[in-house]
Amino acid sequence: MRYFNQGVFLTYNDYSNMLHPSYLSMYLIFNILIIVFLFINKKEKGIYLIISAIISIFTLFIAESKAGQLTSLFVIIYISFQLIPHNYRKITIISSFLLILVFGFIAKGTKRFSFFIEAIEHYSQIKEHPEAIKESTALRILAWSASVDVIKRNPVFGVGNGDIKDELSNVYAKRNYKMPLEMHMNSHNQYLETYIGQGLIGLIILLIMLLSPLVAFRQQAIIFHGFILIVALNLVVESMFNTQAGVIFIVFIYSVLIMFFNSHNSKEVFD
Repeated sequence: MRYFNQGVFLTYNDYSNMLHPSYLSMYLIFNILIIVFLFINKKEKGIYLIISAIISIFTLFIAESKAGQLTSLFVIIYISFQLIPHNYRKITIISSFLLILVFGFIAKGTKRFSFFIEAIEHYSQIKEHPEAIKESTALRILAWSASVDVIKRNPVFGVGNGDIKDELSNVYAKRNYKMPLEMHMNSHNQYLETYIGQGLIGLIILLIMLLSPLVAFRQQAIIFHGFILIVALNLVVESMFNTQAGVIFIVFIYSVLIMFFNSHNSKEVFD
């Protein structure tokens, strides 16, 4: 088991053993986004929002999801650009740059992010000795590489949703990707997964789904655009439409936000 602070707190899978830490982190980050939205619009008492934010941030920290921590960084920067006046845009840019540097410095000293950085730095070695790979980031790199190979052979129409794992497993076996083959890994990237299964048209539809709210709801940016940012980033490292934890959350929140802002815009028109 992996513990934090001399056995006081369980972390990562030991803390979130019924839900993958990446999905838990995604929920928590969206909760923080809602808190910011409510705080700005003064919908709830500030003390309750602050308590909720503290609990969410603490839980996000001990969940130890690399994707979650990176997503939280980008969401913080996004919120800063939304809330800080344009007159202070230079300060916002400089502060964001410094935040990224501080985050990178701290992250490099942590165990899980050190694996992440090493996987990127030693990409060529991962390709040369795939049979020995067990670390999650390195396994994702192998899955992405195999996914690209499948896409190259079926660039327009894809292979069909039912044949994705079979096609990937064939590439894993051919390239001696031992662990991905044993785990029957999917693409661990929804963009690649969609492209493999539904081809170029499927990928375009996915991108339209993500990008259309950015145009349709420009005036209510912070919560809807923030939600899209959270989802778009997490789709890079997980095939979220393959799991209930991903697809139910995304479809439900997406639908609720669409209905909320459509009704809000309708009231503005008729008022």
